[in-house]
Formats: sequence, structure tokens, C-alpha cells
Amino acid sequence: MHTFKRAALGLTLAALPLAGVAVATDAVSFGSVAAQSPINVGRVCLDGSQAGRYQAEVQGAISIWNSHVHSVQLAECSGGITITEVGSYPGGSQYQGDMRGHGQIYIDDSQVDEGYNHQRVVAHEIGHGLGLYDNYSGPCSELMSGGGPGTSCQNYNPDANESAQVDQIWAGSLTAAAPKQNVTLVFPTAHATK
Repeated sequence: MHTFKRAALGLTLAALPLAGVAVATDAVSFGSVAAQSPINVGRVCLDGSQAGRYQAEVQGAISIWNSHVHSVQLAECSGGITITEVGSYPGGSQYQGDMRGHGQIYIDDSQVDEGYNHQRVVAHEIGHGLGLYDNYSGPCSELMSGGGPGTSCQNYNPDANESAQVDQIWAGSLTAAAPKQNVTLVFPTAHATK
């Protein structure tokens, strides 16, 4: 029976990269027999090497999300989401990617300098990479309300519902992390609509 389970697990592990699921370091075991191919379930790599003046906010966002969700963990590494500081970007700060831990985040200096909380902007854009959509009409307590509440909003933590959504999306990552179509999601502000 253990041989069948190992063979089935081996075939599943071999197919994961083809399905867009990252294969990395956490070992899976059945009883006392460890699988030959270690896997990493629910890990998203964030590359802040191009984040310029927002590198501290990238580190902060990793800690924020890791303290609020349990089915996925963020780490500083390459191969997932790259965060880039840009002087000005059409449409403002935004995430472009598959909403399953892969993509590009552009942090627009001219938009952020209008007074938006830097940590909120970075954590919000990473929320898209974890599978969350915008809710611009939401209150400041919702991270994914983005710039909707205005520059006075200083909250950079996901609320309980947002955390639960991410946990639900990433729970059972072996089957639920199939990439969506690529999307572009913007942190809307008065600057972005000019």
C-alpha cells in the first residue's frame, strides 16, 4: 500500500510544475516513509531587489501577510512576484500576473508621493498576487480597498475576511493553485484617473 501511495505521490509531484505549482523544499511523508521529491506547498517568492526605496515596505509586507495567513507563506526569493519602483507608471501602482504567486508589481512614485501610505500600497499589491481583488468602495479597515478611502487611510493589514479568503484560496495548494488568466489590477487614486 505504501508503494502505491509513493508512486501516486511521485506522479503527482512530477506533474505539478506542468500545472504551474512551485516545487521546492518541504518534505511530504506517509507514515515513516518520506517522499523522494520534496515539495513546498503554499510558498510565494517576493523579489524586492528592484523595489528601490520600497525595500523596507517589501520586508514589512512579508511579515504582515505571514502573520495574517496560514495556508501560504511569503519569502524573499526569486521566481514569483517581482516588485519594481518606477517614477511614473500609466494607471498608477499595479499588479500584473496570475493571482497565484507569479507576476510583477509596479510601485508608482508619483502616485505614492501624493500621500498614500507606502506600506499599504505594497501590501495591497501583494494581496493581488495572493488572489485578492480590489474593493474600492470598502472601508479603510479593508486592505484591498486600496486608495478608495483616500490618503488619510493608514491601515496596511488585511482584515479577517481578507485573510480568510487568502487561506481558502491557498488551502490545499496542491490542487487549488492552478494559475488564473493573467490580470492587471491597479491601485486607483485621483492620480490614476488623470
